Amino acid sequence: MFFQKKTTLFCKKNVYRNRLTRKKKDTQSRLLSLGLVALFLSTALLSFLSARNEMVVPQMIVQEPIVIPEEQSPQKITKDHRKIISDHIKAGETASNILSQYISPVQINAVSLACKHVYPLNKIRAGNPYTIELLKNDLQAFKYEIDDSNQLTVTWVNEEDEVKIKALIEPIPYEVVRATVQGKITSNLFEAIVKAGEKSELAFKLADLFSWDIDFMRGLRKNDSFTIIVEKRSRNGEDAGYGHILAAKFVNHGTTFCAYRYKNEAGRIGYYDQTGAAMRKAFLKAPLQFTRISSGYSNNRLHPILKIWRPHHGIDYAAPSGTPIRTIGDGIVAAKAYGKGAGRYVKIRHLNNYETVYMHMSRYAKNLTKGMRVRQGDIIGYVGSSGYATGPHLDFRIKKDGNYINPLKLKSPTAQPVPEKEKSKFIAAIAEYKKELEDPAPDPHIESTRNQITDSLSTAS
Repeated sequence: MFFQKKTTLFCKKNVYRNRLTRKKKDTQSRLLSLGLVALFLSTALLSFLSARNEMVVPQMIVQEPIVIPEEQSPQKITKDHRKIISDHIKAGETASNILSQYISPVQINAVSLACKHVYPLNKIRAGNPYTIELLKNDLQAFKYEIDDSNQLTVTWVNEEDEVKIKALIEPIPYEVVRATVQGKITSNLFEAIVKAGEKSELAFKLADLFSWDIDFMRGLRKNDSFTIIVEKRSRNGEDAGYGHILAAKFVNHGTTFCAYRYKNEAGRIGYYDQTGAAMRKAFLKAPLQFTRISSGYSNNRLHPILKIWRPHHGIDYAAPSGTPIRTIGDGIVAAKAYGKGAGRYVKIRHLNNYETVYMHMSRYAKNLTKGMRVRQGDIIGYVGSSGYATGPHLDFRIKKDGNYINPLKLKSPTAQPVPEKEKSKFIAAIAEYKKELEDPAPDPHIESTRNQITDSLSTAS
């Protein structure tokens, strides 16, 4: 029995050894086959490369470089071989970043010093256009557009064998045409301006001009009319908006208002009526443009939140949240605070014991502080619904000698008129415009000029 088991185990071991031997032989056969295949492929590849070296390679065809049309390129070459590079300030970019491509850090510091008392380079803002002028790769000028009227110009000038850096603020050169625009009110000023073929920007300009005499929120009537003599600007063949309004007439509810732009002998520019009286008054008609009155001045009004009857000594102007709020006159910020009912508010103290209050703001104007001086038309905050408010609006109030008065009944004193000794010069200067306003031509009167209009009505400040 024991012998049979031992014989069986021996047989099984022999079978296992035979299997291993067969597998080893099979593996060796496969490796040999793979080696032969590799040898064959290597031989074929060497033969191919040898034949390829004897082949004649055809000549390569090179495409001519694409020339970018001048109007699509950020660079422009002038007749005197100056290279003009135009771009916009990018987010996070500084004047040093831009200039470092053309001049050394020492020269950049010199530019900064030259601009310090003209227009500091740290005031440069993202999005504004700038221009670099190069002559044989040497920087000749750097121009930065501060706004749509003025630009900072930095130039490198040779004086007495020495290169000097000069910085100044100068008007942006535009091509200007003078045009006459007419229209009638059917619904609102914006619609009338657009119907006359113009942009809404002109509506703001016209409203600003007559904002001391006409309430454009509630005072317009159907068939009110206007005539505007205005500068239209273009630059490099593209529309660049409007320049100055040179003269304008507005007929409001049967009353005619006229305004003429005039530069007096002292160099000050202002708008005056045909008698020489200043259009500017001590106070604007309203602190907002183109909104509606949602609640008037009252000694007894039901409060919409508290549900009690009490005085409302102000005017509520309904407007979208974020609408800019303007101070109606020059003055000093007496308060910038938060009240439970008033929410965020600003109080401004004016001459002759006047005080104005602006309430329920969403936020204050940037850098507004108590004690700072503000000028008429400055933005002091934005419409909101802070405090006791059912929706976004401005609660506007005026005090005279410490007592509330109705803002809609305020009689605002005027600014200084044209000096008596200049009256004859003023009347002569406005004669052409006065005639055109009284009897405008069927077609717009166009007068082309370059850079600026030279007569006394449109000389830039």
